[in-house]
Amino acid sequence: MTKNKLMSSLIIPMLCLVGGCDSDSENSDFSWPSNTADAVNQYATIVDASYEDSYTTALTLNDSLTALVMSPSATAMNDAKQAWLNSREPYLQTEVLKTFKHVSDVSMSLRP
Repeated sequence: MTKNKLMSSLIIPMLCLVGGCDSDSENSDFSWPSNTADAVNQYATIVDASYEDSYTTALTLNDSLTALVMSPSATAMNDAKQAWLNSREPYLQTEVLKTFKHVSDVSMSLRP
C-alpha cells in the first residue's frame, strides 16, 4: 500500500465519523461532496511531498555539517550555510501542518 493510499484510508473514515457526529436537525441532509476522496488524496500528496522535501534537505544539511566538522574550511562553512538556507523553506512549509496533528502524525509515522 502506498503512503498516499494509507493516509487516505485513515483520513477518509475519520472525516466520515466527524461528519456523522452532528445531530442537529438542520444538518441532517448533509452529505460529503462527490470529490471529497479526491481532495483528501490531493491533500495527502501535498503533505507527503512537503515532508519529503523537508526530510531530504535535512539530510543534505546533516551531510554538510558533518563535512564541516570533519574538515573545517571556508568552503565547508559556506556549503553548510547554504544547506541550512536551502532546508529552511521546506521545513517552514511543514510548520503549518503541525496545527493538523492527525495529518502530521500519520505522515510522520510513515517515515522509515
